[in-house]
Amino acid sequence: MDDGRKAAVARLYAETHLADQGPLRGLDRPAEELDLYDDLAEGSVTL
Repeated sequence: MDDGRKAAVARLYAETHLADQGPLRGLDRPAEELDLYDDLAEGSVTL
């Protein structure tokens, strides 16, 4: 896992589990996390 992916995972975890979600529980967050999904999913499966 490269440093960029580690940082993205750490940031997403902290935002999801540690930050105050507010009344919408993260639904109002920017869509930039969706752009990271393909990169994170690509690196998650190794055969």
